[in-house]
Amino acid sequence: MSLMCEGFLSNRKIKLKSVGYIVVFFVIIFISNTRTQLFNDCKKHNVINVSFCSSCSFCSLDLSPCFFCKVLSVESKVKSDFTSPSAPGKPAFHYSLCSNTYTVFWPFSFDAESMVVGYELQEKKNKSFAWRTVNDNVSAVLSCHSVINRKIGQYCYRVRAKNVVGLWSEWSLVSKKISVNYPDKIITRVSNFPNPVNPKKKSTTITYFLNQDAEMTVNIHDLMGYEIKKWYFKSGEKGGGRGVNNIIWDCKDNNGNRIFKGCYICRIKAVFDKKTTIATRRIGIVY
Repeated sequence: MSLMCEGFLSNRKIKLKSVGYIVVFFVIIFISNTRTQLFNDCKKHNVINVSFCSSCSFCSLDLSPCFFCKVLSVESKVKSDFTSPSAPGKPAFHYSLCSNTYTVFWPFSFDAESMVVGYELQEKKNKSFAWRTVNDNVSAVLSCHSVINRKIGQYCYRVRAKNVVGLWSEWSLVSKKISVNYPDKIITRVSNFPNPVNPKKKSTTITYFLNQDAEMTVNIHDLMGYEIKKWYFKSGEKGGGRGVNNIIWDCKDNNGNRIFKGCYICRIKAVFDKKTTIATRRIGIVY
């Protein structure tokens, strides 16, 4: 009887041991597959440094690392972060006492998984389509940047945030335009070239600078005060827009007839906010 019991227990131990090996075998396969999948996910999201524990704390076998691994960034500071920060707020301006110095600032960006470490600020001048990076490492604590020594023109800005992992947010909304180094007077830098002009050889270009959009009327008069030529431009369109405006005159009157030689007066009138500003220029015609 005792021999039969011993044989039964021995067979039972063998079966339990076999079942144990089978369980361990499937656990190892599961851990290995989990590790491979996690590594592929990290690679997909550009997390370049993936480290696993040296030995498995789940069991005593060192055949596969534990699937409770750590996913590290380049700086090895945070765990996995596959989401980008939120887009920063729309940039605004703070003017200083200097006419060409101002500070661009914006509301903070947020990242729920890690943290924002910096911002990239870009600017665009006048009507250009090209964005230029002003600073790609603005402090996340300040979220502002001082701009100095800009040439005359209009500038607008946009910004985006970067987290510890290196993921960038979407660009913010584009700021309003800021005018830099514009003169106080509405009409300045009135000129024409060539002057005097020979209509048989070329036309003359009348140039003037506006510090803001305005409704424009440009007249050519003779010395007796009779109108020879007239142009009208709406506010904001070509000829009535902020900045440099050019009018090419072929030295003909409103009826298309070539004018006589002599001296003529170019009268430039700007209307803005119910205020009128007038500038004049003498133009010589020679044959």
